[in-house]
Amino acid sequence: MTKYFFIALLLGTIMLSPAVGRAEEGQTAETVAQTNVEAGVEAPANPGMLPTSPWYFLKEWRRVIQQALITDSVAKAEFEVKVSDEKAAEAKKVQEVSPQNTQGIKRALENYRRSQDRLKARLEQLKETSNNPNVDALLTKVSDRVVAHEQMFEGMQDKLKDAEGAEKAQDTFDSMREKAREIMGNVAKKDTPEQFKNRMENSLSNPADGKRVDALRAFE
Repeated sequence: MTKYFFIALLLGTIMLSPAVGRAEEGQTAETVAQTNVEAGVEAPANPGMLPTSPWYFLKEWRRVIQQALITDSVAKAEFEVKVSDEKAAEAKKVQEVSPQNTQGIKRALENYRRSQDRLKARLEQLKETSNNPNVDALLTKVSDRVVAHEQMFEGMQDKLKDAEGAEKAQDTFDSMREKAREIMGNVAKKDTPEQFKNRMENSLSNPADGKRVDALRAFE
């Protein structure tokens, strides 16, 4: 009986999570979609429930269940790219909704950093290189998203520096940038030097706002 209760609870979580998030946001999908395009983040039009919500754990449960249903190693890594995109959009949204809520912003940033840890682990577990077309496509996606996220976080950090208690989030920004370099280091291991150079040049050549991403120049 207990087993069936938990199964029902998990199924309810999957269905409830997006609905609760939409109700909580109270903003049109069009507005959020434009924000994400400007930020260079490929996330859903509405990031839904945010890490500042007491119900956010439901969204995380849903992700855990979705990940558990994936068996292919490349698909698992692609899923983590998708989650990191979602969490980047969530962090940006938290700042937009409550620009002075440095604690909430820091929580959202740390949530994103944990997704970086999982993506890094998935890349390390891949046995094939970019000679595999599926792996090659994955590495391009990772490179593009890391650059886009770094660009977005630079903008967030600039807006946050004048907020009260902003120093609390600075270490998290630094940690995220270091993790981004580690992720790109894993991408490099799957490429030849020439392939990686071309991949990084392509990712860095067209940032969403026309600016280069200083944190990743070492990989050019």
